[in-house]
Formats: sequence, C-alpha cells, structure tokens
Amino acid sequence: MCQVSYRQPESLARSLKCIYFYFKCIFKMRTSFLENILNQDIEWFDRNHSGDFTTIFTQNISKIEDGIGEKIGLFLYSIAWFLTGIIISLYEGWKLALVAMVSLPLSTILILIITKIAAKFSKGEMEAYQDAGAIAQEVFGSIKTVVAFNGQDKECKIYEDHLVHAERNNVLRCIFNSTNNFFLWFSMFACYSLTYWCGIHLIIGDRDLPSEERVYTPSSLVTIFFATLGATWYFGLAAPLLEVFATARTAAQKVFFILDSKPKINTIKEKGRKLYRFQNCIRFDEVYFSYPTRSELKVLWGFDLQINIGETVALVGSSGCGKSTCIQLLQRFYDPTLGRITIDDVDIKDMSLKWLREKIAVVSQEPALFTTTVAENIRFGKEGAPQEEIETAARKARVHEFILTLPNGYETVIGERGGQLSGGQKQKLAIARALIRRPQILLLDEATSALDTSSESEVQAALDSISGECTTIIVAHRLSTIRNAKKIVYISEGRVSEIGSHAELMAKKGAYFKLVNSQGLMDTKPFSQIQKIMR
Repeated sequence: MCQVSYRQPESLARSLKCIYFYFKCIFKMRTSFLENILNQDIEWFDRNHSGDFTTIFTQNISKIEDGIGEKIGLFLYSIAWFLTGIIISLYEGWKLALVAMVSLPLSTILILIITKIAAKFSKGEMEAYQDAGAIAQEVFGSIKTVVAFNGQDKECKIYEDHLVHAERNNVLRCIFNSTNNFFLWFSMFACYSLTYWCGIHLIIGDRDLPSEERVYTPSSLVTIFFATLGATWYFGLAAPLLEVFATARTAAQKVFFILDSKPKINTIKEKGRKLYRFQNCIRFDEVYFSYPTRSELKVLWGFDLQINIGETVALVGSSGCGKSTCIQLLQRFYDPTLGRITIDDVDIKDMSLKWLREKIAVVSQEPALFTTTVAENIRFGKEGAPQEEIETAARKARVHEFILTLPNGYETVIGERGGQLSGGQKQKLAIARALIRRPQILLLDEATSALDTSSESEVQAALDSISGECTTIIVAHRLSTIRNAKKIVYISEGRVSEIGSHAELMAKKGAYFKLVNSQGLMDTKPFSQIQKIMR
C-alpha cells in the first residue's frame, strides 16, 4: 500500500511534466508559425493564398497536437505491454507462442499499407478544407460585394464543392480504417481459437512424458494464451494510433515547410547601416524590375530618377507603368532585378531594413484599419506613443474634431477594417497614423483617388499642411491633387518620359499635357486657388 501511495505522486508528477512539455511545444509552434509568416517576403505572399495560412494555423496544428499529445504515451505504453506479452509467451512455449502470433506479420503489413493509404486521403481532406477555408475568408472579407451582387448562393456552392471533396476523402479514409480494424480483430480472435486448438494437441502429445520433461501443460497453455491475449490486445490499441501519427506527419509537412521558408529580405536582423538623417537625395539608378510571379512582364526598364530630400514629387502615367512599383521598391518589399536604389549614396540593401521602414510612412488608396480603438489604430504608426502625440497627429490630419464626436472618443472601437467609417474618415486616420511616425519619407499611393470632391479637398489639405516636413512621393491618377508638386515625373513603359513642374510640362505639350487634357483639367490655376473654390 505504501509502495502504491509512493508511486502515485511520482506518476502524477511524470504526467504533469509530459503535459507541460506538450503544451510548451504547441505554444512554441504556434508562435513560431505566425512570426515566420509575418516576416516572409511580399513575394512569398504573392505566391501563396493568405486564406491557406488560417486553415493551416488552426486545423494542421490541431492535427499535430493529436499526434504529439497523450497518444504518444499511450502508444509507448501499449507497445511495452505488447513486447512483454510476446516475451512471456515465447518463454513459456515458443511453438505455441508462434502459433498464437501467426497473424501478426500479416496484420503488421496490412496496418502499414492501410496507414499509408489513409494518410494520403487525410492529406487530400486537409487540402480540401484548406481551400474551403480560403474561400470562406475571402467571402467574409468582401461580404458587402458578395451581398451587393447576390453572390451568396454562388459562393456557398463553391464552398460546398470543396467540402464534398473533403467529405469524399474522409469517407474513403474511414472505409480503409474500418476494413483494417475488421481484419485486425478478426485475425486476433481467430488466433485465439487456433491457440487453444493447437495447445490442447500439444498437451495431449506431452502427456506420456515425465512431468519434469513436459513443456506444455494446462497452466502453460493458460499463461501463453493470456500473455498473447494481452499482447494482441495492446497491439490492437496501438495500431489505430499509427494513423493518427501519419495524419499528424502529413499536417506537419505543410507547417514545417512554412517554418523552414527563409525570407530573402530579412526583416528581423538589425544588421545594416543607419543614417542619422537623410540629407542629400533618393536615387533610382538604372533600375530594372519584374514581379517574381510575372517575370515575363517588364515593369521598370532602365528607370532613372533623382528625388532631392524635402521635395514633393509626383509620379504619374498610365496604369501599369510602374508608379506604385517605385514605392514598393523603396520600402524594399522587393529588390530590383538590376540597378540599385540609394539614399545619400547608400544602397538601401546595405541599410538596416527595420530602421529604413521606421523612417518611411505610407498612406494607400484603401487604408488598412484594425478592429480596435481609434487611438490604437493611430498608435500602430509608433508603438508606445502617448495620448498627446496621438492627438497632435490627429489634429495635423484634421480628424481630431471628428474623433471627439464618436461615442467614446479615441477609445471608440471602429469595427473590422474601419467599416463604420466613411472613406474620407478612414483616410484621415491613416494620415494620422503616418504622421505620428514623424517620417523622413512620406509615400502617398493613390491616397485620394477613391474619395469624393469634398473628402478629397479635406484630405489633400491635411497632406499639404505637412508636405514640407518630409520628402513626399505621390502616386496619383487624379492630376488635380498633384499640380503644386515641385516635380512631376511622367512614367511610360517603365522609364521616365517627362519630368518638370506642372507649368513646364504643360508648356511642352507632351504626354503629360495629353493626360491633363484627357481629364478635363486644362485650367492652370494654382491648386491652392482651386481648393478655395471647392470649399
């Protein structure tokens, strides 16, 4: 009794250690998985569907949890008892023991084959659920568009098709597993009967021998039978776990493929040069570039441009000419195929990437806001920023007064992707988020193209108020927003076609002149006067 009492705490401690190790492994895997994805190159996201990651993060890691949890202990426990039963049986009488285990080789081969087939179907099932999850995430992210075009039935049908494929794989896997279990248990019970039949004959054959020479007696038959019974029973318990391990292994392949993916542009390491402050110019030096997923399409072809620090420069041109690409290259989302981009004669590849991006702020056409408070959305631009800085940035972006009208002011939760706000309000919050960084380079990528005239004038006024504080690069289709830029660069076929102020380019009557004419903006009044008229 004392021995049992002594071992119970020891067993409990051992179990707690295993549970702690198990949860620690899963916690580390989940955090490493998310960290690795967030630090991949943009090229990597171009090649992979973002919806797949959510399914892998939830479903695949859950499958791995099943494979490395308490089932490992159960499997080892079952195998230990299986081997113990086999050893006892062979010791008591190897002939009868071999008869009792006659089905074991066939059962083992059958289990291995079925497990391999089941793993194949399990992989197909996970891939189908992964595709279905990606469809669902895409639909939820574009729910207003889906509803507006009455696309609910269509999307449900697409989702159902993926589920049918998953269900088919699941049914086939279950059929193979059920067949495996049937033959396994049938062979086990058949061997029990065969063991008794052969054991009786062996006992009868040994009854004429002296008692000390008899190998097989009723007691040895019972010992061998129950030892074999225990061995095969635990073998039957261990066999289904092989399928769990195979499924976990299949799920782990996808997870560890992502964990082993190393970004070419490392965003974590602090190595690289850090300049005190940008003082001279930003230069695109004979840059050639094609997107990795469309290598045959040449986006930039010998692109050469110098932007002096403190200037406001606008990039214009037809769609696909490479305007937004320049902004992405400057942020090192991609690296040029040929040529280089320098700031103060230092190649940005030689700079600390984390430091470089801290000096740049971006306002895009469709700002990404998060499901949190207004203050936290602005604070995303500068981690740990105090409330005073947040309000200062909001005032510069001309959104402070609006925020105060919200139910909880700066602590108001704005909904998923800022769905409770208008386009102009979201843009102003995005501008405030950019301004709180106090960037040395401000990138405006179609920042006002989706706004109405009133919202555009307000957002443009906010941008104009801070344009002198940093180097501003504007990408715009709507030319009314860039007339007062110091330098306008017209890009055509991946090269700089024209460069100059608005008045200079209008006087040339070239490609920029035609673009202005096509938008009906022939009035050459300064943009500040146009703003007054719009107000």
